[in-house]
Amino acid sequence: MGQTLSNHSKVLVYLVTCLGLFILLPAKKAQAQSNVSCVVIDAGHGGKDPGNLGTGRYQTREKDIALEVALKLGGYIKEAFPDIKVIYTRDDDNFISLSERAAIANRNKADLFISIHCNSAGSAAASGTETFVMGFKYEEQNLALTKMENSVIYLEEDYESKYADLDTENPEADMLAELYQSAFQDQSISFANYVEQQFSNRVGRNSRGVKQAVLRVLYRSTMPSVLIELGFLTNPREEDFLNSDLGQVYMASAIYRAFKEWKKQREAVDQTNGMTASAAPVVPREPQQADNSKEVGPNPYDLVFKIQLLSSSRKVNVSQEIPDLTEVEEMELSGRYKYLYGNYSTYAEAKKALKKVRKLKGLEASFVIAVKNKEQISIKEALDQQKK
Repeated sequence: MGQTLSNHSKVLVYLVTCLGLFILLPAKKAQAQSNVSCVVIDAGHGGKDPGNLGTGRYQTREKDIALEVALKLGGYIKEAFPDIKVIYTRDDDNFISLSERAAIANRNKADLFISIHCNSAGSAAASGTETFVMGFKYEEQNLALTKMENSVIYLEEDYESKYADLDTENPEADMLAELYQSAFQDQSISFANYVEQQFSNRVGRNSRGVKQAVLRVLYRSTMPSVLIELGFLTNPREEDFLNSDLGQVYMASAIYRAFKEWKKQREAVDQTNGMTASAAPVVPREPQQADNSKEVGPNPYDLVFKIQLLSSSRKVNVSQEIPDLTEVEEMELSGRYKYLYGNYSTYAEAKKALKKVRKLKGLEASFVIAVKNKEQISIKEALDQQKK
């Protein structure tokens, strides 16, 4: 019996690896053709799935607010960029399965997938915006939202077989999620950071930052994807704001401006090495103790793994932008200033250190990169070289 399970696991790993190649190949093609031509906007929930009900003071629910903001956002993009195709997963009060939402984006070969939602909490004091990217490992504090946003699958027929590949306790599913993450996470984080910057700096909302979670609506999307939480409907002040036409205009406008900045960055950045860049995080930082130890082992390939903290088109004041870490390294790569931490001889060591870095305020969206001879290479290429 044990041998049978082992063989089964090997087959699954092989299939996951093959599927990963199909995921990564379109990503490489997208990097080579960086012009943005199609955006899919997803209004969360709908139909028999109302989403959260807020305080109960309004007849409108999460699904209604998400739809209004989605339609306004799409209108702004169409008006400013008539050559860009804007597709809605729903433009009325219909129920769309989570898997179909991603499938719509995939079928239309979208360059960006934006899913719009409103948050809820057990406390009326909870407030602020959040933007999520797909992450196969997520912090405990994101677990409640993950369960809430994923729970809609129970309204779908045959949900157990439809979502069998997204079992967070399954190591093969974990591998597949990591492949998705490595293929599209850089640009997803970049757009997410622009969104939170706009919410905070232009609309004056409380930004809770960019976070990661295993979200079924993002899981199968083969392009940069984010899930945006506009605010908490369980907070009376935020509920009032998001139910007002002016509030919806402000939030849709902020996402549109983020899209415009992200589009400019994506189309301008040098893609020759398959590199993408992320904007500087905007989450307020609080002094915390960081683990500044560096693990450097034998490295005959002049190849190291580093943690990218932020990227900018201009030099930044490290002591102000990253006050909780010392020995932050500045490198200029493909016309961008990358701010990096650590030198790790193995990917495993870097990922271990990354968990500690992400616990610092404002650095939740950090990720591991590979650098060889002062040039960034893909993680896959680095791992392949180390196997030789």
